[in-house]
Amino acid sequence: MTKTEEISDQQSAGVEKGRTPSVHASCAEQFASIVGLLVKGLVENFGEGGRIIAEKAALESGMFCARRSKEARGIAESGTGALAKFVYPETDSQQCWIDVFEMKHLKLDDTNFQLKVTRCPVLEIYKAVGVVPSLPNICDIVNNADGGYGKVYDSKLKFSLLKSMARGDDYCIYSWTKQ
Repeated sequence: MTKTEEISDQQSAGVEKGRTPSVHASCAEQFASIVGLLVKGLVENFGEGGRIIAEKAALESGMFCARRSKEARGIAESGTGALAKFVYPETDSQQCWIDVFEMKHLKLDDTNFQLKVTRCPVLEIYKAVGVVPSLPNICDIVNNADGGYGKVYDSKLKFSLLKSMARGDDYCIYSWTKQ
């Protein structure tokens, strides 16, 4: 069995432990494999400059997607509450693949929003295509897109990834703090 066939078998085997395969999961798989391999290549070939390019692209992509989503859905609300409600709800999101993650709001007030992620199919794809463990800070780079979403909901929000499963933590903690 080839590596590609092995990955395909793993993915189609219930899309991770009994879950129904979905278009959303397929989008996440394609996104994760392409982006992960591109970022890995940038960092391996261009070092710090490649990392900076990837972080900037992720931030701009997040801002672009957040603006389009807010406009398409007629969302006028802003701030951490709106970010949590419309982009990172614990269930039933209209975002492309949020429903394939498991997450919980840890902290939410007018100046802070923290999200705990305990299941990340994107990380599984990063592992399957060899991005992790060779680039354990992949999520620190790519998740700048989440920082972009935050900037659209409040330009003063600063994003940080406090914990990361790709770096070896048991779960991820996304954090937006108003500066």
